[in-house]
Amino acid sequence: QYSVVLSKKQDSPLLLYMESGGSHSASAVFSDATTDELLAPGSRIVADALARIGVKIDDSVKTPSLSIGYFISDEKFLNECKSLRYGVEIGDAPKLFMRRRDLVAENPLPTPSPGLLPIQVLTRDEANSTCSFGTKKYYERLTTLNLGKNVLFVPVTTTTIDVCSSLSDALPGYDGMCVVARQQLRGQGRGGNEFISPVGVAMFNFSYSLPSSTALAKCPSFIQHVACVSMAAGMHELSGMEDFPLRVKWPNDFYFNRSHKIGGLLVSAKSRDDAVEFSVGIGINVSNSLPTTCLNDMLPDNSPESANFSVEEVIAMTLNKFEQFVNIYENKGQAAFLEHYYKYWLHSREEVTLGDENEKTVIRGLDKYGFLECRSRKTPSKLYSVADDGNTFDMMKGLIRMKIK
Repeated sequence: QYSVVLSKKQDSPLLLYMESGGSHSASAVFSDATTDELLAPGSRIVADALARIGVKIDDSVKTPSLSIGYFISDEKFLNECKSLRYGVEIGDAPKLFMRRRDLVAENPLPTPSPGLLPIQVLTRDEANSTCSFGTKKYYERLTTLNLGKNVLFVPVTTTTIDVCSSLSDALPGYDGMCVVARQQLRGQGRGGNEFISPVGVAMFNFSYSLPSSTALAKCPSFIQHVACVSMAAGMHELSGMEDFPLRVKWPNDFYFNRSHKIGGLLVSAKSRDDAVEFSVGIGINVSNSLPTTCLNDMLPDNSPESANFSVEEVIAMTLNKFEQFVNIYENKGQAAFLEHYYKYWLHSREEVTLGDENEKTVIRGLDKYGFLECRSRKTPSKLYSVADDGNTFDMMKGLIRMKIK
């Protein structure tokens, strides 16, 4: 029931199209093109291939240009932070070049590039009239002690992960910085994947340090689960609904029930002095109905516009919950935290097959290291721990393909 079309033009790569008929319509395209060929200026390979399998192509949409950033804080921090240096390049990659707002008119900032991020430094009041980040809405919702108090907003950047790392390098000892983007040109996902982010997604990255003696620092893989439940619990609270359908798919994805992925997160950790420094990057669809669905689409049809989620409130509420769940983990223990986590995840008592072993198992929960723990149906005394190191969890097929080492 498949038709196959081969296409080979002079000086162009080979393209192979497969299309199926009948009730289960599907299309696929394969090519031996290199990445450089696919993404070369003026190349039509990707557009032509997608159009051939029915994807609508809009040639008027152009990749946005990199923008300057806006560092938003209170006057006290701006006056007392000794590491905050103006008019020189600081940080790692990209380099950061900061200048106070009142000096920008006489001394314009340099042009943004992948290696240099110029930044206008603003107080919260100045930010309200200078940039498009909803400062008032964000800080009214934020209740943390320190996390997220200082925000670096970049309308268009490469990836918030690199910017947050550079900011932490430039301002050592100042924890809880949050980097927010409207769009990313090279957003980083799991397994080295990259993506371009549409407007309407909450995209943010924050740094968070814990002393090496703390429970979470000794079990750093659990931080991603803390971040996941922070988003899920925060959105349930914001929605005001008891059954808001945002759920956590192990290990680090956000789903609309079991049907659509609408976000995910990425966590890294490194030792610095006598602490473990985490970098937490999160992206979730807030108001962009395409390409899948978003938080606002998950609200009841008759909801007033005032009930819609905003990017700023989504970020602030997630940070609030993150600080709360870190405290629960540290003060009440892992078991107390997991009671909250299991309220929002998709996998309680779910049957899965471990692909390489062809072993039918039942998911019991997370083990003490934060890995997925499965019990064999054939031999109940046999337990498997599945690490989140690249294993593929095909939730729809109930199959876990173990990463080959």
